[in-house]
Parts: sequence; C-alpha cells; structure tokens
Amino acid sequence: MNFLSGLSSVATMGGGIGTLLAIMERAEHGGLDFFAVEAAGSVYLGVGEAQVATSDEQGSGPLFLESGFFPGSLLVRRFPVVVVAGTNRLEVEVFEGRPRDSDALSVAIGSAFPPARSSRLIELEQAMDSQVVRERIAVAVAQISSGNLTKLVVSAEEYYRRSFGFGVARAAAKLKRSFQRGHLYASPRAVGVSPELVLQRIGDVVNLNPLAGTAGRGGQVALLKSEKDQWEHRVMVDQLISDLGSLAKEINYPEHPVLFDAGRLIHLATPIRGLVPPGVGFVELLLAITPTAAIGGVPRKEAVEVLRVLEPDRGLYGGLVGLMAPDGDGEAYLAIRGAYFDGPTVRVVGGGGIVGSSLAEAEEEELRAKIQATAKVLAAG
Repeated sequence: MNFLSGLSSVATMGGGIGTLLAIMERAEHGGLDFFAVEAAGSVYLGVGEAQVATSDEQGSGPLFLESGFFPGSLLVRRFPVVVVAGTNRLEVEVFEGRPRDSDALSVAIGSAFPPARSSRLIELEQAMDSQVVRERIAVAVAQISSGNLTKLVVSAEEYYRRSFGFGVARAAAKLKRSFQRGHLYASPRAVGVSPELVLQRIGDVVNLNPLAGTAGRGGQVALLKSEKDQWEHRVMVDQLISDLGSLAKEINYPEHPVLFDAGRLIHLATPIRGLVPPGVGFVELLLAITPTAAIGGVPRKEAVEVLRVLEPDRGLYGGLVGLMAPDGDGEAYLAIRGAYFDGPTVRVVGGGGIVGSSLAEAEEEELRAKIQATAKVLAAG
C-alpha cells in the first residue's frame, strides 16, 4: 500500500525519520499546522494550511484522519505539503500547492537537524487521583452488575507541565525509540505511539488487531491464564465480529488470543481478517466498528452514553489517527499511549477494561502502569 502512488517527489534526501522530526520541529516553532501518522511502513507528515475534505473526495495525496473518542468527531484533512520518511530516505511531495503554502514547503525542503535526544520533557504536576479512579471503577461495576453493560473501559490521567526543552518532535523521538513496534502520531495537540491497529484496508482485504488484557513484562504466562483478561478480550472480539458481519464476509480469526509485545507492556491480541465488497468505504468501515470495546465498552451505544457523563473530556484519547489513500485504501490506529496538550499542561492518560470479575485494586494498578509507560519516557533525563 502506497499512499503516494503515481506522484513524483519535488525533493529527496537522506536522514529518514530523524530529518522528518526536524521538519516537524521547525513547523512547530514556525506556528504551522502539521499532523504525522505512521502507516504502511513509513511516517507521513502533512505540513501547512490543511483543507477539510470528505472521505470520498477525489484528489491527489493522502487524507489524514483524526478523531476524538466520542462518535461524530472524525476529521478528514488534506495537507498541501506531505513529507514521507522511510528507514533512511525522505521524500517531499506538494499537492495542489498555492502561494500561501510556500512557508510549509521551505520548512520541508530546508536544512534540518535531528531533535535533541536526551532531555527531561515533562515534570509531574498532579499524580493520578486514586479517589476519582475508584469512583469510575465503581460506576462501571454498578452498570455491569445491573445488567446495563458487559464491559466498560474507564480511564485515568496524570497532569504534567512542559519542561524548558519540550517539543512535539522531541517527544515523538523519545517515544518512538522506546516503543519501536508502535505507530507514531503527532500534532500540535498530541503525540504518542499506538500499539493498536484498529483497521487496515488493502483492496478488498481488511485487517484488525484489537488488544485487550494487559500485563507488565514477565507476566505473559499469568496473562494467558487469566480468566478475567480472557473474558474481557472475548467480549471485545465478539462485538467486532458482529459489527463487521454486516459489511464484510469470510471473516477469519484465531480461536484463542495471542500475545502482543508493546514494549513495556504485553497485551492479548486477536488478528482479524475479512473481505469487503466494492462500494464499502474505509471510513464507513471505521464508523461501523468504533469506538471498539478495546476503549469503549459493550454494548457500544450504552457504554458511550455512560462515558459521556463519567468522562466527558476524553478528547483525542481513545479516538483515531490514520491515513487514507486516493484509491480508498487506509490504516487507522487507536490514539493511546500518548500525551495530550492544553497550553503548558500535558495530560497523560491510560485506560482499563472493567468486567464483572474485575478487582478494583488490580484495575487501579493497571491504569497507573499504562500512564507510566508513556510518562516515564517523557520525564526521563
């Protein structure tokens, strides 16, 4: 899958992702809008004055997808300048460039330097509030006990302040080095490295790799034997299969989940593969399956309504980041394992799935571990 198929580069240079991150840093300092997503084996960085597009709009270049957790927030944008970084080379493409895009182009093809590799980027301001977490878990347990829900994913957050050397590109560099198997996403509003493929489409084939059930390194055997984690994972897979069933055929997946190594954490994963007929669009598929039970709950509609009251400020956390090619192929990832910005404040969020057999203390520790998986990388000197 090539999101830039059939288009010629205006510039090609060495440096790969290091150069791309330097371009991102210059865009950030220059006040230019940008959005980066790792997909199809490369990192794609859109720079400049983006235009809102529709999912079926014809045109050149990739469409950048971004949404918050709650349905109805999907944003599809087309950037005039796109930088693409593979392992050791970088390409710059211009799409429908206009005179006002010259700043973005000069940033992209100008000289660049890699971001600093070692500095403390954030400092703790407010630790995870255990009382708030316990209240959220209690609401989830009550909803499940009453029969309204089978599963609910609650979140917790810690708040940090930006250190002097903070920058999105620097944060992206540190996170990507720590979570090499994850997929980078970055903008002036957020930065993270997602382990979870929500949906990939290549022609008539769709692939998903949902995750649910978590353990720290060394806890693989216990995770595989955990009835709670296996059940949490199963209800997520069942919901996805049901949702896909109306749009896809020949859906295949293993009977039992496998282990997925996400770096500091290990997850249960179930690779899912299916075929979709002509006329079913990538965004149509996304909207049919999200928010998945990896980040929302079961049943979906009822879980979302509970979370609108319980956690109305989720923002981008738990939403989608991704790309769609002009031919309709695409990839989308869950916006987790990240930091989300509001002025000088940096919010780091983690989520945990609550089911009938959940133990509050264990769930609280899992939430803390997921927050720290990201926060420790950014706070390290």
